[in-house]
Amino acid sequence: MNEIENSQLQGRIKNIKKLKYGIYADLDLGNNVCHIMYDKSQKNLPANGDIIRVDAKNLILSEKIPTILVTNLKILNRCMDPNKLNSKIKELFIIRRKIEYIIEKNLEEVGALKVSSAILTRYRGTSKVEPFETTDKKGKEYFLRFTHGMALKKIVCDTLVPVYENGKVFRNMGKSQRHIHEYNMIESQFPFKSIDYAIKLSQQIMKDIAQYFGCDDFKELPVYTVAELFNRAGYDINKLSDEDMRAIFRNKLKKQDGPFFSIYPPYQWSPLTVKNVDNTARDAELVYKKMGLIHICEEEYNYENLKFSMIQQDNNPAHLDRDFLNKMEGGMPPSVGVAFGTDRIIAAFQAKTIQEVIPYER
Repeated sequence: MNEIENSQLQGRIKNIKKLKYGIYADLDLGNNVCHIMYDKSQKNLPANGDIIRVDAKNLILSEKIPTILVTNLKILNRCMDPNKLNSKIKELFIIRRKIEYIIEKNLEEVGALKVSSAILTRYRGTSKVEPFETTDKKGKEYFLRFTHGMALKKIVCDTLVPVYENGKVFRNMGKSQRHIHEYNMIESQFPFKSIDYAIKLSQQIMKDIAQYFGCDDFKELPVYTVAELFNRAGYDINKLSDEDMRAIFRNKLKKQDGPFFSIYPPYQWSPLTVKNVDNTARDAELVYKKMGLIHICEEEYNYENLKFSMIQQDNNPAHLDRDFLNKMEGGMPPSVGVAFGTDRIIAAFQAKTIQEVIPYER
């Protein structure tokens, strides 16, 4: 045990306990916590939540939490309502950054370059997802991005380098209680790689994340085709319509604890992916705790098919991403995209809802 003379610290006082020989409390310093002890005769005693500065005669360092013997205490700011403080916010940010670090570290170890792209775009996109819209002072229409994917594909066309982006995406979900408008994604694009490569990489990443949470669920990560999932659940896909298959898959087969990879859905479910000989798509999703955490697409873009698909999605010529089409016309290498839903990953491992693991107001 060591003692350091004349120390001064600032932080938020919590867990105040009045004892016979004085007052004992915790001082939250931000990055760590220490114990403080001070005299009951101290003028203008602090309350839980107050921001204070303390002078210490001795700083006693033990193996666990340091204890400060206070000689002088000054209240810097009163806390009017301790109930307004959320003690879990810091923990959420720490967990979030750790998960992002694990994913980014694995991506960079296989050569992926971290990039950033525009959040505000002139183009709606190729998906049926409804984007948020706005206009500038000149009346030009803009959209908040709902994916990093299109920007990453443009970069891959120019560089042939694997890339990834970590940031917010936005979806205009109206009054939906199941979805949120703003969430975090880490998306990556690997030229000249296949779905098998992406699944193997994702398996390693999820094992690392599971180890961080002390979870044993990812010692094995089975891979099932969509047809196998229906068969295991007792369904004959030859007797089901496409609409029925989608409903069963969404409401039953994906609502399992897992973990497992679901691969090769019917091609019409993911028409811009590479098609297998049995008319299934080279598409995969990691299911865990009734949620899809990772989405993988192996893609080979045909310019004419892509342009037709974009026009079908939105026939307003002003909404076509001409730059994206020009890049595709120049030649997009066969590639695989991997998207990690960081909010969902944290929620799944902590047995919480997505709303509970987002450390900011929406």
